[in-house]
Amino acid sequence: MASPKVLLLNLPWNIDDVNDCDSLVQPYGIACISSYLKSRGHDVTFYDAGGLGIERDQLVTYVEDLKPD
Repeated sequence: MASPKVLLLNLPWNIDDVNDCDSLVQPYGIACISSYLKSRGHDVTFYDAGGLGIERDQLVTYVEDLKPD
């Protein structure tokens, strides 16, 4: 049985204004979850939309194209 396609997202602080941020913190918690799931054989994509400054429309398109379970 194939493992589910998992998408872990780190969203911008303010999804409506990605430039509205005081600081950028590394998403270690989500990275640890991603690493754990990958070590168990899951198909995991970790997308740091906050760090990349991805806007809402771009993010929606990315998720729709990826088609996670």
